Amino acid sequence: MTGAYAFELRSPSMHSPWGMVDLLMREIGALRNDARALDPRVLDERIVADIDGHIANAAQAIELTIAGPEDEVGLLGVCEAIVVARERIEALRAASRRSGAIVERSLQLRKQSGRQLFEALKARGRTEP
Repeated sequence: MTGAYAFELRSPSMHSPWGMVDLLMREIGALRNDARALDPRVLDERIVADIDGHIANAAQAIELTIAGPEDEVGLLGVCEAIVVARERIEALRAASRRSGAIVERSLQLRKQSGRQLFEALKARGRTEP
């Protein structure tokens, strides 16, 4: 995870309410980068649309805070939207890893089965006149 949860509300390093907005915008940028880094070969269009929708929700929430950057409730809403989008991306990564492991095991089993068939046919050929 690139920039996930790299901030706290009312951090002493924030000199203005705009500091939080800036950090949240950076988080959304990191989120977009994480989404772009997903393997497009394993993503269905609906999944891409789902992730894009969650990122758009986070971006829309940040736009609403611009009118009131000191509104903690609004800032928390942005944080929640970012967390939801990040969870979706992480769930896709985990599913992709699992499916990759399953495919790898399938290839191993197929190779093993092919070897067993080969050996069985070879043995049968030796016993037939």
